[in-house]
Amino acid sequence: MEHKYIDEFAARSPYSKADPRVKLAALILFLVVAAISTSIQATLAMFVASLLLAAGSRIPPQHLIYGLTPAVPFIVAAFLAVLLTGSILNAVLITLRVIASVLAAVLFSSTTPILDQARALQWFKVPSMLVSTLIFAYRFIFVFIDELERMRMTRAARAFNPKRGNLFQRRVMRTLGQTIGMLLVRVNDRAVRVFDSLRGRGYSGTFRSLRPLRTTRIDALYALLIIALIFPSILLQSGVVS
Repeated sequence: MEHKYIDEFAARSPYSKADPRVKLAALILFLVVAAISTSIQATLAMFVASLLLAAGSRIPPQHLIYGLTPAVPFIVAAFLAVLLTGSILNAVLITLRVIASVLAAVLFSSTTPILDQARALQWFKVPSMLVSTLIFAYRFIFVFIDELERMRMTRAARAFNPKRGNLFQRRVMRTLGQTIGMLLVRVNDRAVRVFDSLRGRGYSGTFRSLRPLRTTRIDALYALLIIALIFPSILLQSGVVS
């Protein structure tokens, strides 16, 4: 079964050549500036900056929209909460800030291979247990989906159709319960085999690579790009430029 990986287009982006540590630091700086932007001009500047950053990434717009989709319910909830307790201007401001921040995070994930993200987090002293949990949870989502699809095809081959009858019928409930139980058993069995394979290859909780992390002129250019994009917002927020 084909899956949409968050970093599947990373190789085509010019941002992929930058050191993941620099990109992670730039992302944090971008998020901080977006969070403290309270004026309409500064917020719009950050929103435009995120769009310009996305335009230069060479990542397909459909992929970025796919990455933004999980955040849509939270964006709508934040908009409605602020709208009901404040003004429509504040609701628009919080929405623009959230969209800019989420888009920046999606760009970081889309232009940085998943293992490079792990190495950057490790370099910033994020606990190895947390990094490993995040990476393996991401990978096992697709294992979970594959196992579920295989079991769905098996049920269909045996003429089981959950659309027939009521979901709360005993036969349907029993079949779905058995499916969920067997799915958990299969995923756990796959997890044990993957863990044994990792241990057999010397995995000790730390991600390693034959390609060392090093900063180059490209990293300096990327840092300057981020600073140039967020600088107008800082000036507008500080009141130097109105």
